Amino acid sequence: MSKDKTKIAAKNIMDNVATLPLPDPLANKTRQELTAAANTSEESGAVAGVIHIGAGAARLKISQYKKGNIVDLERLVIPLNVGHDVFRDGHIDFETVKEIGRALSGFQTILDEYGVKEIRTVAASALRDADNRAMVVDRLKTISGLPVDVLENSVEKPLIYHSCLQALSEAKIELTDKTLFVFVGSGTIGLSIAEGRQTIWSQNLPFGALKIGDAILQIKEYTADSAKVVEELLNALFDGQTSLSANAGFYALKDVQNLVLAGSNADLVGQLTGAEKTGNVYRCDYEAVLAARERLFSAKNNYRLAENQENLLFTVLTIYVELIRRTEPKTIFLPTATLIDGIMRQMLVPGAKKSFRQERETNAISCAEYLAAAFLCDKKHNAFVADVAINMFDKMKKIHGLGSSERLVLHLAALLSGCGRLISARGILEASYDIIKRSEIYGITFRERLYIAHLLRYSAFAAPDLNDAAWRELTNKEQTVVSKLAAIYRLAQALDASGKQKIDARQVAVKDISGKKSDDDDCINIVVRTVADIFLEQYIFNGCTTFFRTVYGLTPVLKVKRLE
Repeated sequence: MSKDKTKIAAKNIMDNVATLPLPDPLANKTRQELTAAANTSEESGAVAGVIHIGAGAARLKISQYKKGNIVDLERLVIPLNVGHDVFRDGHIDFETVKEIGRALSGFQTILDEYGVKEIRTVAASALRDADNRAMVVDRLKTISGLPVDVLENSVEKPLIYHSCLQALSEAKIELTDKTLFVFVGSGTIGLSIAEGRQTIWSQNLPFGALKIGDAILQIKEYTADSAKVVEELLNALFDGQTSLSANAGFYALKDVQNLVLAGSNADLVGQLTGAEKTGNVYRCDYEAVLAARERLFSAKNNYRLAENQENLLFTVLTIYVELIRRTEPKTIFLPTATLIDGIMRQMLVPGAKKSFRQERETNAISCAEYLAAAFLCDKKHNAFVADVAINMFDKMKKIHGLGSSERLVLHLAALLSGCGRLISARGILEASYDIIKRSEIYGITFRERLYIAHLLRYSAFAAPDLNDAAWRELTNKEQTVVSKLAAIYRLAQALDASGKQKIDARQVAVKDISGKKSDDDDCINIVVRTVADIFLEQYIFNGCTTFFRTVYGLTPVLKVKRLE
């Protein structure tokens, strides 16, 4: 398509775009005035644009950072039909790809008007579940020039939860008790339990409002009492695909005090239920949510919504009703925070990326600790191994060349060591691998979980089997990363082979990386302090040295300093 035709197509699509209302004092300004203000020296600040390709619409937000606040300059939405393609057929057809491309080109025109250079385009379940997503992403970049980042659940949901916490904090709402965070998306439902601000459990369900909504349309054809059937369907889905339960289980819901419901429909639900709003957070109650759903289900409702919007909203409200019934919370919050808000904050606010990364690491560790407790792991032993492994990792930065993500993987693997023991005494390592590979840990991607699973798969003495099917799941680069982490992890495990923590983990030192054990043998000294005999630890440690040398070209030597 020529540049002229592209501009015409962009103009046509933008003629039908819905412009969302902006907060005062910007609501009465024209786009020209906003564009001028964004580029004047008096009001200039960092400007960024975020595009989200959702299941039912493509959204654009352009914002500017001024005097410590994020100010929205433009919010646009273009209806799409991506979700039905993916959830029904498993792929996105070419006509839909062209529609998305035209929407992105139209957005690019607006971004150019503002002179925005910092742009991020993301998609979640709408593209994540598509069989042909690689082709779609490539085609969209060709059409619009915008690279599309398809987010994993483990990346998308923490950004949304972080936005919710930010909205609650700005509304001066502090969550000190146990809270269930729920994000109802088109293709997935994200669940997360937190104690205060610390996440202890996270899971993503493979169904969302659009998927369930399609089932509801079919159910309505068979019965007039479809509400009851839908409730039974949701009950079966929640019981069958999540470890959450009302009365039993490690992650019981009976003591949840707060329920935070997030999603693109939060603002509409807040308005329909007449909920009190503070800042960007609605506070509602169960009766109002139930009443809104009943009015929507009634043929006499006057919400004046399109049929597809009405069906989707009915589904969302029914999901909310089911979750409220299960938790019986004291308070229900509906933050209007979205995925775009979370991304925009990281792009504009100084220090936001670092803060988010630290929050992710803290919550991932917390979730791993609770998961380890659920599988009856040896808490003291694993904490010792984690301390030693991280200490060694930090001291060996110059020789392993790995970063913060790999450091977190090593930490989590140490905390989850032995989780397979509850499943099989004979196959602890294999069981541990299977548990971690199929578990969900807050903010941890599938590839990172795979790293953790492989660290737990092999014994202290055995090198990975190069012909093993599981090992061949990893690329050569990934195998190298896992081997580097495994070499450190095994030494840390060896230093508590007895499980009695005879060594002070905080005083394990890594020294003389360039030293010599003999004329032709480079070594690295691991210095420990202890008052106890550590013959077993020395024996296991020596058994780990061959693999370590294979990976790093250095022979670890255990130096023991006796304490009086």
